[in-house]
Amino acid sequence: MDTLTAHTQYTDLRGTAAADEADQKTLEDHLRATKRISPDEHLIAVTFYHSEGSTFVRAITVNTGDRKLIAEASSEGRKIQPRSLRSIRLEMSITQFFGYFKRFNVALVEDGMTGALNEVNIDNLPE
Repeated sequence: MDTLTAHTQYTDLRGTAAADEADQKTLEDHLRATKRISPDEHLIAVTFYHSEGSTFVRAITVNTGDRKLIAEASSEGRKIQPRSLRSIRLEMSITQFFGYFKRFNVALVEDGMTGALNEVNIDNLPE
């Protein structure tokens, strides 16, 4: 079952990711321009998977009303799955995908070592 938790065939490395959307054209802008989402839908999640030369992108959208419900549930620590939640598979190159972000950061740690290294300041490590 696919979830919004990253995994690969072996998941040798685990980690986190963070991104800042581009100022000029976001992935949501692309979805609107290509008529993949309606005016009352919003992009709330995206998955990116690259395997042996192939790139797979999935946009997760929700309508305006359910977006508010998700935000409330998240702030209260509740889990919900609104009816309007929708998955859209997209074909695009790595370059096109990363073009929708002005900054993108990924940190990966050998599986099983994450807890021990969470607080390590890597800027202070010798090179």
